[in-house]
Amino acid sequence: MENFKHLPEPFRIRVIEPVKRTTRAYREEAIIKSGMNPFLLDSEDVFIDLLTDSGTGAVTQSMQAAMMRGDEAYSGSRSYYALAESVKNIFGYQYTIPTHQGRGAEQIYIPVLIKKREQEKGLDRSKMVAFSNYFFDTTQGHSQINGCTVR
Repeated sequence: MENFKHLPEPFRIRVIEPVKRTTRAYREEAIIKSGMNPFLLDSEDVFIDLLTDSGTGAVTQSMQAAMMRGDEAYSGSRSYYALAESVKNIFGYQYTIPTHQGRGAEQIYIPVLIKKREQEKGLDRSKMVAFSNYFFDTTQGHSQINGCTVR
């Protein structure tokens, strides 16, 4: 193995989707045509999607099997109890609110945080400012929807 400059991945890919191979010039032209906005790119022009956390990449056979075994009960599912126990063991948090992904969590916690600051400090939400070196688009949107200025 020491003769390899880059080691191959330690797995075999079992679920695949063909992707269009493009040149750098093609990709540069596509992003310029989109106004430098990755949301306006056609998905077929994206070779590796680093924009989203939506699980658009490959899955292992174990991950795919787990999706088939998942407990989809609306309430009280065994998968929730396993998750809550793991969160408690790792982080010490007594309560867990699972969400499907980051934007779902933001929709819950941003209004709660803003309201909490209003109640505790008597602050006016129209004067609240959220600072970040780079907001994810949904974080910015959820902050603004809840009356917070974003900078």
